[in-house]
Amino acid sequence: MPPDFEPNASKGLGMRLVSAFTSQLGGRLDIRRHDPGAEFILTFPRLDGRNSPGSGAV
Repeated sequence: MPPDFEPNASKGLGMRLVSAFTSQLGGRLDIRRHDPGAEFILTFPRLDGRNSPGSGAV
């Protein structure tokens, strides 16, 4: 991965999708560079359970 890589400026479809979904869900994308490779860490807020699928909440 290039040292100047900016995920929000990426023109690749995959990175654009990851960035868009992370933003829509209120998450955070962290990138840890390794030699070789990289680690992409997606963090999302935890649901409190009242509005999660299958909870019966309306």
